[in-house]
Amino acid sequence: MTNGTIVLLPANVLADTAVLITAQDSAGTKATATVTVRPAPIFNSLTVTPASAACGANSICSGGTATAKVTVTGVGGVGIPNRQVRFDVVSGAFAIQSNDPAHPFVSTLTVVSDQFGVAQVIIQAIAGVPTQPALLRATELTTGNQQTAQFTIVQTINGSAVLSVVPSDVTFIGADTTQCTNNFRADNYIFGGTPPYQVHATTLVAGGFFTAITNPPPCVDPEVFSIVDAAGLQTTATLHNLVGTTPPTPPTPPTALVIAPAAQSGICNGTNPFMFAVTGGTPSYNVAASLGAIVTQPNSSGIFTVQPPSLTAGSSVSIVAVDSGSPQQSTSALINCT
Repeated sequence: MTNGTIVLLPANVLADTAVLITAQDSAGTKATATVTVRPAPIFNSLTVTPASAACGANSICSGGTATAKVTVTGVGGVGIPNRQVRFDVVSGAFAIQSNDPAHPFVSTLTVVSDQFGVAQVIIQAIAGVPTQPALLRATELTTGNQQTAQFTIVQTINGSAVLSVVPSDVTFIGADTTQCTNNFRADNYIFGGTPPYQVHATTLVAGGFFTAITNPPPCVDPEVFSIVDAAGLQTTATLHNLVGTTPPTPPTPPTALVIAPAAQSGICNGTNPFMFAVTGGTPSYNVAASLGAIVTQPNSSGIFTVQPPSLTAGSSVSIVAVDSGSPQQSTSALINCT
């Protein structure tokens, strides 16, 4: 026999063990070789532990995370370190978190067991997905041994237990029963959950805030703001912009329109102007006179003049002044020609 195959059955070892093998033929020729006998790993069950128990046992809330863990052990249950274990997404809307910033979520990831033989990854369900079963597989790459874990992804959008808005409810009240507030501002701060947040179409950072400014019409009771975090969890904040409870104060009526003096006497020769003052009412004023008298309209102080034409003694010139108010006021005065 010029060659042959020798089958050796190694004993169980607790650690990597170097073994010297010597082979001798019938002529007494010897050959040696050194091989390493490694512990045969035992791959225990793959477990998935949710970060939150809010969605029940063996269930991950949509958008939530869980730790997937398996232990590589040798004889006597001692953990075997430095064994490569590959985790694969088999089915379901979830991904494995990666340390690669360019690919933070992957469908397959290989890790090395730690000093206790534990290999683990963090998995994350996609936010807002419907409730569904999911499968994760772990493969010990030295032996090809596999373990598969089944869990449930539960759709959840109620974030009231983890999202906080301060203040969560704001009420503004108008000055009277005819109006609500205008241009009043409320700053709402958001905490908890998974940033960034969205309020309608506004993207915010962790601990961010959004501003609500009243802008009627209409008045609102309430205006509801929906806050959604990156995991799809939602909560709400409300704003009430209400009309007041006090009747409006009626406007102060203007004072009476008056021409002073109310009457003057003098020669009406076409060159002698008479001076008057109009007060009260609502400026500006407009003055007219009879018999073709020339009127210089009131200035900012209400002073105006009226110059009658040449008239005989006993004639009278009537003067009427009106204001700009609503309702409009009028008053009169008289020039008696002597």
